[in-house]
Amino acid sequence: MKNLFKLTIIASILFTLAACGRMGPLIPWEGYVPCYDEIVPSKRSLSKLSDKELILKAVSSGHYTDIEFGGSDALNPDIPSYDKDLANKEELIEILIAPDSDSCPDSGESTASSN
Repeated sequence: MKNLFKLTIIASILFTLAACGRMGPLIPWEGYVPCYDEIVPSKRSLSKLSDKELILKAVSSGHYTDIEFGGSDALNPDIPSYDKDLANKEELIEILIAPDSDSCPDSGESTASSN
């Protein structure tokens, strides 16, 4: 009787797994590939960065026109931009967090996978 119960449990698990494979993937976004190469940073992680690191991150992500410099060295061309102080640190963080709709051509569409 004990062996019959074990056999019934094992068979039901096998039939359930086989049925799931025929119905479709267990993960609904199995065929989905994200449009970005790195994990999107959070506001908390960006606010911990220094002005120099934030400027370099903005430049590398293509948001160099959104950077505003402040302080006495803002207009000095002899000082590299990454050594200057930021005037709009909070705005720049918001810009870096906001999703870039141009970088993902299928944004907003369904990501159903085909079998």
